[in-house]
Amino acid sequence: MFIIPDDKNLAHHDLRGIDFSKADLSRANLAHANLAGAVLKDASLTKASLMGANLEGADLERAVLQGADLRQASLKSANLTSVYARWADFRGANLNNADLRGADLEAARLEETSLENTKLAGIHYNRATTWPAGFRPHQVMMTRSPEDVMTISDLINFLVYLSNSQAIDYEGSLEHYLRALWGVLEKHRVEPASPHLVARLFVEAFHSEPIAFDESWHGYVSTELNTDTVDDYSYLQHILLSQIVELQIVSEKSTSYIPDNLLSSWANLLVEYYLEAGVRGFYDYCQTAEVIERASSTFIGRPLQSQVCTWRDMAEILELGKMYE
Repeated sequence: MFIIPDDKNLAHHDLRGIDFSKADLSRANLAHANLAGAVLKDASLTKASLMGANLEGADLERAVLQGADLRQASLKSANLTSVYARWADFRGANLNNADLRGADLEAARLEETSLENTKLAGIHYNRATTWPAGFRPHQVMMTRSPEDVMTISDLINFLVYLSNSQAIDYEGSLEHYLRALWGVLEKHRVEPASPHLVARLFVEAFHSEPIAFDESWHGYVSTELNTDTVDDYSYLQHILLSQIVELQIVSEKSTSYIPDNLLSSWANLLVEYYLEAGVRGFYDYCQTAEVIERASSTFIGRPLQSQVCTWRDMAEILELGKMYE
């Protein structure tokens, strides 16, 4: 059994294949150490120095790498599944063939990192995460297409993926995204809603130009909607166009109508937070639907394994995206 010294100074040590499972190596100096094939599952490496270390084939599943220095380290074929690596510095590291599925990489630095054949499905990152020039993580994260979305549960999981990937990489504003969404939605208004069609619309909006703002949309904000008598598509249209108008006002692009307490009614103004809040709120209501088993099409949500999805369901996701916290 390897004994970790009190000062945790293991720089340049030969530690190949040693089992450090659940070890406390926080703030340890492991710079240029040879940890090839080492087992570091569930180990704490918070703010540890691993600069230039050899971690090829090492097992770091669920390890805590918060704030760790991994610059120039070799992590080829390493198991990094579900690691907590917020604020970790991977600049110049070699992560070829490494497995980072489920890793938390919020605010991590990966500039000049080599990511050939790296598994990134299910990772968490945000706008503070930096990547190699030209690298788009969502392009290698996608593991399924919208056409694979068959149930409400599939739709929820797919939209969570979008909020953690393409939504973060989207360069436009939320108002631009919703105008693009309205543009693609209008092309499908005569089709029956379904989980895979709704998933496809949310994806297409990321790659479509926003349609021009129409001043007549202001009428949707000032008009009271009778939710009990309006059809599902008209309900969705009212919610979406009202939100676009409100976002125009929030961004000071329009002043023709200012509803009371407008700013306080919006909890999420970034695309990723809006989508995440909408889908998580809808999931909570679906859980309620599982218990209550109400058959009304106007009830928010439905059983998770249902293959039924209405335009009203999509509208509720959008409305919850605005206000759910």
